Amino acid sequence: MGHFVDRHQIELIKRVSNINPILDHLAIPTTQDKMRFLFRGPLKAGEPSKDELLSALEKEEKYLIKDLREKSEG
Repeated sequence: MGHFVDRHQIELIKRVSNINPILDHLAIPTTQDKMRFLFRGPLKAGEPSKDELLSALEKEEKYLIKDLREKSEG
């Protein structure tokens, strides 16, 4: 079934709006570009990196994560 962030990569790229608290240190102009950067680089490191991202998303984008989980279950 794969990791949550793998299953929902496209929706996360499209819908994460509060990425700045997660990636303040990056000089990447748009939130979509920041999410693409994560999926191309750091998230390839494996499950621990994906778990960290999911933890940050659960804090900063709780309604988006709730919505994606509900869609996965339904």
